[in-house]
Amino acid sequence: MKKIQPNRLLLVAFLLGIVSALAQEPENTGAYPFRSQDSYDESRFGSYTVTIKTTRGEKVLRVSFAKLRVVAGKGSATIKLPERGLVLLQPTAGTAQVQIGREKFSALEGEWLRLPLPTTLVVSTDDDSILMDALLIEE
Repeated sequence: MKKIQPNRLLLVAFLLGIVSALAQEPENTGAYPFRSQDSYDESRFGSYTVTIKTTRGEKVLRVSFAKLRVVAGKGSATIKLPERGLVLLQPTAGTAQVQIGREKFSALEGEWLRLPLPTTLVVSTDDDSILMDALLIEE
């Protein structure tokens, strides 16, 4: 995993605050229904355009928020992430076994994963459903 540059660190901290606020909304209100994506479900919260000032000038970023759900007993879920940008994933319920390429590890609740794109993520669980917050940042 790559080291985050200082100006990106501030942006990531700001965006984490937004994700935390969105995650506090009730899931079963019907406002953001889950839709099946083959082996997992996805609930999209929308996309926003953010302009930040850097030492090299202004940057325009597209930030998208979603909640991913992998249901216990359905085996593993293959999640193909976009071609460009950066994704931050945080398991919010359940312990996920994650595989990225040949690397395998357990992602615990509350742990943030920073994944450069493009990548394919394989998520599995033994006896627990998994919920994950996803934050996609694209230039």
